[in-house]
Amino acid sequence: MKAFYGTFAWIDVRRRSVEVRQIAEEDLRRFLGGGGLAAKVFLDEGDDEAIVIANGLLTGYRVPTACKTSIVFRSPLTGIFGESSVGGKWGAQLKKTGIDGLVIRGRSEAPVYLFVSDGTVEIRDASPWWGMGTFEAYEGLRGELPDGAQIGLIGPAGENGVGFASMIFEGENARAAGRTGVGTKFGEKKIKAVVVAGGAAPQPHDDTGLREYARPFNAQLRERAAGLSKFGTSGAVARREVSGDLPIKNFALGNWEPAVEISGQAYAEHLHLRHHACFMCPIGCAKKIKITTGPHAGLETTQPEYETVAALGSNLLHSSREGIAVANRLCNDMGIDTMSTGVVLGFVFECVERGILSQERVGLTGAKPVWGDTEAICELIEMIAGRRGIGDVLAHGVRHAASVFGGGSERFAIHAKGLELPMHDPRALVSAGATYATGNRGASHNEAPAYYVEEGMKIEGFPTGVDPHTPAQKGAMTAKMQNLSAIFDALGLCKFMLAGGVSAREMARFTELVCGWDGDADRLLEIGDRIYALKRLYNQRFGIDGASDTLPPRILEEPRGTGGSANVLPDLRTMLADLYRARGWDEQGRVTRETADRLGLANYVPPGEGERP
Repeated sequence: MKAFYGTFAWIDVRRRSVEVRQIAEEDLRRFLGGGGLAAKVFLDEGDDEAIVIANGLLTGYRVPTACKTSIVFRSPLTGIFGESSVGGKWGAQLKKTGIDGLVIRGRSEAPVYLFVSDGTVEIRDASPWWGMGTFEAYEGLRGELPDGAQIGLIGPAGENGVGFASMIFEGENARAAGRTGVGTKFGEKKIKAVVVAGGAAPQPHDDTGLREYARPFNAQLRERAAGLSKFGTSGAVARREVSGDLPIKNFALGNWEPAVEISGQAYAEHLHLRHHACFMCPIGCAKKIKITTGPHAGLETTQPEYETVAALGSNLLHSSREGIAVANRLCNDMGIDTMSTGVVLGFVFECVERGILSQERVGLTGAKPVWGDTEAICELIEMIAGRRGIGDVLAHGVRHAASVFGGGSERFAIHAKGLELPMHDPRALVSAGATYATGNRGASHNEAPAYYVEEGMKIEGFPTGVDPHTPAQKGAMTAKMQNLSAIFDALGLCKFMLAGGVSAREMARFTELVCGWDGDADRLLEIGDRIYALKRLYNQRFGIDGASDTLPPRILEEPRGTGGSANVLPDLRTMLADLYRARGWDEQGRVTRETADRLGLANYVPPGEGERP
């Protein structure tokens, strides 16, 4: 009988070689799958140029939201641990091929794509589609593929080496592996796409038990996440503007009245076409919309998610629903992360406003680089994707741009460890500050959405009635959420399951029904601790420690003066000390040898590091 999980293919695109191996069950039990196992395999490879793709342990099974796939690499944007994940239907199709993960090495001399099917991997010519946007290339590739094949593609941004290039899945339905430059890693290897086409549905350990256990949970998830189902993630825009969580004008302002006009509720009222869901998801937070007026009338595209609405909308004082949707579609076609793009553009507009950059230096041909201008936003996106003019500087991210432009712009270059901040302001929900500062990727909200607790969400094992503005116990709470989030990524589950009331106990039961292992919630959380520490140990090779765990001066020192969190600043020092203690790290934020030993990670401690001072 085939193992339920752990069949990986090692691929060298330069040598055109493929070797399929089985991951040891001991490693599965210690790291699960997805982002946990991918990190372990990546470190064991000892090749910073490798890419590891891994399905979550439960991805492709009949578990609610079990659709996620993780991609691990060294980030070309930050120079440290890089990771991106994607939902949709691609991971479930990969599972049907009989392969759970890919380890990709080498660089091809000519453009190729990987075709995964029936336990094998072919390296095929992709020259006809090199240089195309993701949508055109997707349609072209479909013509030579079997029905049901799922495609992940890079666009011109990844081919051109943009530091925050993404990988786009499902064509115009556009599910993205967006963060830390995953598209550029594939572009460096001349890999245009990864295609999966399988036909064998996986069989869990206890199929009847799994169906019975999932049925009431699906109903509960639909009920508790009804807002996500109806309006999508951008349904939270208006309330987050009220609380002060919504970034406005490059994180400078505390309130902005037009926020309600770019909310999910407004999209639903004026542009909604239909709902769209990932594999095994009862929520269906994705939406298709149709633009009915203006120069893009008739265009059908995806409704921008919350992070995109904020990044390309409120953060740029851009109040056009249609304009945000068009800019989002352009980012997806170019294969570029909307979050980093929005922060970079906000930085540019502020530099122009302050006189650090002239309009001539920006070099737009069809518009002026001013806040809220759709034409300027779209032209800058194309310049970044093509690395033309000022786009060549911006393509390396806001940290690099600030070092080039100077003039005090470092104060409002909004990043942590080189990764642009997501769209949750740590001056409204202060735990986000601890999350961003200690994130293994840099500023990533998905590494620990502890802000859910501060917003009032009830999550088993976490406190209720938490003051979102005070630092007390926020470090320990963030550490616990980091561990829980690592489990979500390792199992391949969507974190919106938290809105439906899922707990580690229930995730352990799902694991038991699929794998046949004894379900143990405490064991799962220990695995999350191990995974998080492993990634931190990788970063310690590059000098990452407590001195690197910081936030931009704007976030730490500049209260906004208006809005629901007008005078709040995150007390990062207090939260970090609490987080380090909770994790058993030293006062400099390093994983100690004692902690590494406890977690079974002694072999990953960099030489000369990890001892208590």
